[in-house]
Amino acid sequence: IVVEEDTDKDIDKFYDIIKPAYGKKGKKYFTDLSNAFGPNGKLKIFYAKLDTKRYVENVNDLYTSEEEKNIELANIIQSGDTAKYNMPKAITDKMASDKLLHAYKKDIVISTKLLKSNPEGIICGAALVIEDAHGVNVLINYSDKNYSKYNSDTVLTYEIMKYYGKLGFKYINIGAVTGNFNSNSKYYPILESKLGFNSSILEYIGEFNMVFNPTMYSIYKNKYKK
Repeated sequence: IVVEEDTDKDIDKFYDIIKPAYGKKGKKYFTDLSNAFGPNGKLKIFYAKLDTKRYVENVNDLYTSEEEKNIELANIIQSGDTAKYNMPKAITDKMASDKLLHAYKKDIVISTKLLKSNPEGIICGAALVIEDAHGVNVLINYSDKNYSKYNSDTVLTYEIMKYYGKLGFKYINIGAVTGNFNSNSKYYPILESKLGFNSSILEYIGEFNMVFNPTMYSIYKNKYKK
């Protein structure tokens, strides 16, 4: 996965990519953001692209390296030399290596097909960032579900951190988490992923109501309860 900045800040292109997840907001929402923050350079768009050529090269390299290891383990097992080698470990390692080779074979097929159909690469993630005086806020970090195995949202976050870190920004807001920190929560993987960047959680104060019409407020509360 490689991360590229859209220096043109093309909202039409950005919206078309994130529409499956953010279509309900409508393009006007993002156009308004662009009009508000774009002219003063406070809005930036980043894309995560699956480099299909490098994908094929990397998988083939992994397969070749693992194949050599697999052959070496097979030779150890066939030698039967229990005095020289830890045979149970060699057998366990060989089984693990067999599984990896099988996985790499599948990836070679997948990556080759992707390269043929998408030689220029595939945009599989997108992020929209708003800058303020001392930090940045990642408003959108979209990952295409069809390519979720490549963790483009994690790569985007990391590369954005590096980008703004070099510019001297002091903090980055990578988005909200739920208040449920139980490992059984369906949102726990998101929490774990965000905390994996050595993040801190900032909890905001709750809401307060200022009652300026006690009668109407009482009616509203009773109706809401029912």
